[in-house]
Amino acid sequence: MWLSVKSPVVRIYGLLWIGVLLILLVAGCALQGSVNDQALSGQVKPSPDALAQLPKYSGYETATPAPILEPEEDERQFLVTDVSSYVDRDGSTVFVGRLENITPFPLDYAVATVNLLDQEGEVVASGSAYTLLDVTFPERANAFRVMVGPDVPEWTDYQVDIACDQYLGDYLNPDLDFSVAAAGSSDSGGFQLTGEVSNKSTAIAQNVYLLVLLFDKQMNLLDAETVQTDQNVIPVRGASTFEYLWEQGEGVQIGRYEIVLQGYR
Repeated sequence: MWLSVKSPVVRIYGLLWIGVLLILLVAGCALQGSVNDQALSGQVKPSPDALAQLPKYSGYETATPAPILEPEEDERQFLVTDVSSYVDRDGSTVFVGRLENITPFPLDYAVATVNLLDQEGEVVASGSAYTLLDVTFPERANAFRVMVGPDVPEWTDYQVDIACDQYLGDYLNPDLDFSVAAAGSSDSGGFQLTGEVSNKSTAIAQNVYLLVLLFDKQMNLLDAETVQTDQNVIPVRGASTFEYLWEQGEGVQIGRYEIVLQGYR
């Protein structure tokens, strides 16, 4: 039997080669881990072009882009605070309501639908109409007047639904103000308001309307109506008078009134 014995020099060379191979193997693993870590920790930022394409509103200083609303959230864009009904001189049942925009952005061309229900909850009559002002601003009021019609069947309850579009225009004049000169009973026994609207902007104001909401002594909504200024176009730094006369409820004592102003450039 042959016994093979290696010299010390051969052993040293063998150990050196094994050491070199181990060093290369460890270095390769470390390099691969470094590349993977860099890829995982990288951040992706939108380009300036992508940021420039985000929707922006103009013409309203505090407007913010509209969030994406779920269907059930869409029903809570408005808060209907007051509703009243009466039969006018023509025998038609009329519903009047006050609403507020509870979103952070303006809402345009809202439509109010009133459904009259019988004891079984079935719809027996309905009517729809636009709000009295075109745009409803955040934390601001608007109103609707819906004529359901004459010869309305007997009803016990009602529903009010509001649908609207998102405001995307810049055609309103936000720099308007008003002052009331007189408020009280008219000669005919109704209620009268007179005053003036001032244009404080650097652009003309046209088709300026005042929404007037009337409440009785118990703070119940009586009626809502718009009235236009005497001048159709108010020049820059100019003013125009207005007059409002309510005779629907002669002899009714007015406890409070609310005015919302809106005009166009």
